[in-house]
Amino acid sequence: MKVVIKTCHGGFGLSTAAYEKLIEYGVPVKAYETRPRDAKGDWTDENPNKGEVLFDRLLTDKHEDVKFYGQYWDAFLEENRVHPLLVRVVEELGDEASGHFSKLKVVEIPDDIQWEIHEYDGMETIEEVHRTWG
Repeated sequence: MKVVIKTCHGGFGLSTAAYEKLIEYGVPVKAYETRPRDAKGDWTDENPNKGEVLFDRLLTDKHEDVKFYGQYWDAFLEENRVHPLLVRVVEELGDEASGHFSKLKVVEIPDDIQWEIHEYDGMETIEEVHRTWG
């Protein structure tokens, strides 16, 4: 089984190119401008994170301008880290799949184990689930 993890300090994040590939492959991901624009098209700080929904428009690589939200699918969720299309995109794009503060990697683990993602100071590893007592 293949799992996508991040191997650096910082948050898990996909690049604009990775999200565009996921959209191309049919994953229902939506993009929003992080700040709304006024009638003239200038940025405004009113109602932050209520920006225009971007669907077919060419997206910018400026991470401060565009933020992705998976309305029905979210790459950040642990159960989606094994999604075959996410794995495919990270393998195809390599370093270009990683977001601004992220370095993504596909890790292969045995199919027959229970696993979980362990995060320490932003860096992730895959660990086999085991019992612990306090």
